[in-house]
Amino acid sequence: MRALKSGKVNKPILVCIEEIKYLLPKSGGSSYEEQLSNIFRGIMATIRSHNVNIVATTQSYNDVNG
Repeated sequence: MRALKSGKVNKPILVCIEEIKYLLPKSGGSSYEEQLSNIFRGIMATIRSHNVNIVATTQSYNDVNG
């Protein structure tokens, strides 16, 4: 983020995340999965607010809690 703010990055940034269902599972089986999911959502929101694009893929959208 410091590089973005300082102007050192001249090209658009794209973050690709394969199979996001493993990072944001629909069924929070345990408390650590739910906490990790909340942290990851916050990180993604922060990244998007700095004009960084995110592409996340999954084969089964029904398994994603997002």
